[in-house]
Amino acid sequence: MGIATDAALVAIDAALREQKSELKQHDNRIDRLEKIVQAQARDIANLEGSVQKLRDQSIKSAVARGVPSKVVAQAHGLSAGRVTQIAPRKSH
Repeated sequence: MGIATDAALVAIDAALREQKSELKQHDNRIDRLEKIVQAQARDIANLEGSVQKLRDQSIKSAVARGVPSKVVAQAHGLSAGRVTQIAPRKSH
């Protein structure tokens, strides 16, 4: 092999090592971002659960105060039947 060929092979080897290092950095960054997304998904799921519990408490409170199911349903964007499922009226 000639000097030019040897120099080209050395340059190619160096470029491949640099590319491998960059790919590893990208993989590490992707791993970190995936962990962040997973944590955010858990946080969102927890918040959705909390919002639903608060909504249900609000519905139960309104029903207990005697607010008609239709009015409670409209306020929460639900059907009156769903309100009854969440907070059944007590029989007297």
